[in-house]
Amino acid sequence: MLENMKIKCGPEYYMYCQGAIEREVPALLQEHGARNVLIVHGTRSWQAARPYLTFLDDPAYTFVKHTYSGECSYQEAEVLDQIIKDNDIDFVIGVGGGKLCDLVGVTGHLSN
Repeated sequence: MLENMKIKCGPEYYMYCQGAIEREVPALLQEHGARNVLIVHGTRSWQAARPYLTFLDDPAYTFVKHTYSGECSYQEAEVLDQIIKDNDIDFVIGVGGGKLCDLVGVTGHLSN
C-alpha cells in the first residue's frame, strides 16, 4: 500500500514577465528569509542571465554558484545536496532550462 506520495508538477514558483528577475527574485529571497543562496546554472544560461542578476551584489546574502554538468542525474543531485549541507544553504535558484530545473527539483527533494 502506498503511504507516502508527493507530486509536484513544476517549480514551486514560476513567473514570466518583463523585469521579473530584478523585481521578483529579491522579494522572494526576503519573503523566505534566505541568507545563504545556491545558484545552479548552465554555461550559456549564466552568460545570458548574469547582467540581470543585480541582486547578487546585495551584501545581505551569501551566494554560492555552481555550474552543473549539463545532465540531470542522481550523481549531480548528490553533488548539489553536499554543497547545500556544506554551505548551510537555505534557498536554491536554478538558472537554465528543463534539465537544470529538473535537477534543482530533485535536489530540493533530497535536501528538504
